[in-house]
Amino acid sequence: MTISVRELQSTDVETILGLRLQWLSQTFDVSDTTSKVRDWFSNYLGNPQSFALVATDRQACVGYILCDLLAHPTMSGLSAMIEEVCVAEPFRRRGIGRRLVLEARQRLVSRVDDLTTIRAQIDRKDDRAIAFWSALGFEQHVIEFTDYLEIQQ
Repeated sequence: MTISVRELQSTDVETILGLRLQWLSQTFDVSDTTSKVRDWFSNYLGNPQSFALVATDRQACVGYILCDLLAHPTMSGLSAMIEEVCVAEPFRRRGIGRRLVLEARQRLVSRVDDLTTIRAQIDRKDDRAIAFWSALGFEQHVIEFTDYLEIQQ
């Protein structure tokens, strides 16, 4: 296994869409989200306020990370939000997710002069994700509440 990390290219969108659908379909019905997610991924191409990296093994995409830059209304500087990290099931527990996060961090720190924080959100019941982010030096400090509204169609 030879893993490389590079920026997302337009030819990667369908592949990472497949990775995401495979990952989330284990828990959710994702059939109605495909076109929206494809557009969401495409927004990371050439966007100065966000970027995406992919991990490849012999040119095949096996993982990705999505990052957005955000300004806070009262704090100085910018914050980066890691929106999603996904690694294909057969490649998990091999350091690929860690490598994606470290590469993203390095790019953020070197490219954004006024970066103050890098954040990630996870399900509070996901012990593996909590261990993953803690091992990378992230601190758990916020509890977020969400009101899932029923959308009338």
